Amino acid sequence: MTSSFIGCILTCTFLCICLNIGFLYVIFEQKRSCDRVVAELEFELEGYFQRRISNDFADSLHVPSHKQPVKNQPRPPPPALLETKKLASDESVELNAPSLSSNKSPPVKEKPPLSVKKSQTPKEEREMLKQFAESIPDAPEPHLGTTEIPEFEESKIGHVPTIKSAVEIAPIVEKASNSGIIPDFLEEIPPESIEPGRHFKKESREPAEDELGIIPEIKDWQLPEKYVQAEDVANFRNFEILIQPKIHKDDFGFAIMVYSELLEVAKRRAIRETYGSKMKEVGAAVFFHLGRAEQPVNNIEIQIEAEENNDIVQHDIKEHAYNKTLVSLMSLKWYDKILSDKTPVVILSDSRTYIDMTQWSETIGLGENKRDWSVCSQMRFYDEVQRKGKFGASEEMYEMNFFPTYCQAGCFGLSRDVVKDILAMVPQTRYFYQPQKYISGILRKKTERAPPIGLKNGPLMCQHLDDMRFLSKRYNLSYNSGSIEGMLREAHENLLK
Repeated sequence: MTSSFIGCILTCTFLCICLNIGFLYVIFEQKRSCDRVVAELEFELEGYFQRRISNDFADSLHVPSHKQPVKNQPRPPPPALLETKKLASDESVELNAPSLSSNKSPPVKEKPPLSVKKSQTPKEEREMLKQFAESIPDAPEPHLGTTEIPEFEESKIGHVPTIKSAVEIAPIVEKASNSGIIPDFLEEIPPESIEPGRHFKKESREPAEDELGIIPEIKDWQLPEKYVQAEDVANFRNFEILIQPKIHKDDFGFAIMVYSELLEVAKRRAIRETYGSKMKEVGAAVFFHLGRAEQPVNNIEIQIEAEENNDIVQHDIKEHAYNKTLVSLMSLKWYDKILSDKTPVVILSDSRTYIDMTQWSETIGLGENKRDWSVCSQMRFYDEVQRKGKFGASEEMYEMNFFPTYCQAGCFGLSRDVVKDILAMVPQTRYFYQPQKYISGILRKKTERAPPIGLKNGPLMCQHLDDMRFLSKRYNLSYNSGSIEGMLREAHENLLK
């Protein structure tokens, strides 16, 4: 009796489970069917609204839409019920986009007849809609040349062109850069074999006492023969200046040449608001040196920024990682030509460095006529040449195992006589794509000058914010911001406290 009762209960339980499974299966199939129908409807609605938006956009531009219905003709059946035939090779649709001033519709050949199919599967409907959409030519886009450029008053800055002139000059600049007269890359650039796009961890080592090229008494290194011998490369060092500020006074205590990339607008703004705001207080000036953009529109934006701030110098050098040396050299040439007569000292830096203006003015000594003076915020002795990676150089490019002593990232201060000697070496020295090593190392060494003097607490005077690990470890510095412009402001606030 008990066993039969238990068997009955198990049988009922099994039947209930089977019924529930069947019920859930039916619900699942219905949901999947509904999802398929909803997806098909969404697809059709999306195509419908896209065509409506295209028509409305064409109407707003006063361009007759190719989708407008012709009077006295019946409305076509819905797209979901049509099946298009493949266009033959001689029946391709041709469309000549009209100008905005024209009121004539673009000539379009008649579409092939469409046949009606009574029933279609969802897959066939999608294929049919796709073919139908491809057979419809796109609406003509407006010609960008008709966009009006706002007129600006003549700039009070003087040398800086206005926006209107920038639009006129841009095609000429692009033509000159593509003509081959002004090369963007010079001599040897890193070959692909050294994988210049990768970063390899570098293990430092001390050189042997008798290693080839070492000068142990001054912690310096000899140059490879190809850099020692004179070469006539003067024609490769002259680049036009596209924008430069109007200098109202040129008797600054010192001038700062900041290398900046075109899109680093926020960093330049942060510099102007932080240590750049103390220029008048310490009797100095800061100028941003930029390359040239590939697109004329980006150059126009630089024109606007230059007119507003009067502190930008743009060179006709294509912006590229391998052209930083060229822009840095041109910034020294610009200083030598425009400012060196009355400004005795120049500092080379970049937009990722915060400069303590008060400390620098005390170090330089305003009013002093500096001669034979070169200092570094951070020196680099016995830097072994990497043969692979982002800062690599093959043996054909640089055969020595170590670079001459040079100024690492941060600031490099020079008196005007040192600048003139370095620039005199440029026309007869092979190019190297890393600016710090080339200017403060190779060119400085070729002038037969001793290495620059390393400043005590130089990394604090010129905080290179890309190297926060070093600043944190050595000076216990830390900033909360995750961006360079944010750290520039934090460093300035800490200094004011």
